[in-house]
Amino acid sequence: MDAADLEPGCVWLVGTGDGSSGGLSVAGWRALQQADFVLVDAGIAPELLHLVPAGAVAETASAAAARRAIELAMTGWRVVRLKAGDPVAAADDIAEARLLAEAGVGLRILPGAASIAAAAAALTAEGTRRSPRHHPAAFTMSGMG
Repeated sequence: MDAADLEPGCVWLVGTGDGSSGGLSVAGWRALQQADFVLVDAGIAPELLHLVPAGAVAETASAAAARRAIELAMTGWRVVRLKAGDPVAAADDIAEARLLAEAGVGLRILPGAASIAAAAAALTAEGTRRSPRHHPAAFTMSGMG
């Protein structure tokens, strides 16, 4: 399925990686271009709002974003839920995806650039290290000072 398949009555959770336009995937951008309605997280960089099509409605997402997305999809809107970060990284994100799926609306999840990759790029550091047995291991940011 391509992003061109965003159809009326569907909600797509589109991640933006670090929240900037550079973290938006090509598939996410294509979905955004086809949206009738965009629910935007507060952490989204302002330059991403310029990518919302002229004919689309953009609204800041509230705590009831899933219910709002369901309401819009049930009335035939093509909805993009533009999320700062990974679209299902936190328990709240997973709960939102479950509510959408349980409501029976078309749902697709499009991650942006992985947060770990964005962090590594910002630090100009590697994101993985090979162990002596050549198994990649991800780094964490804890303890860095």
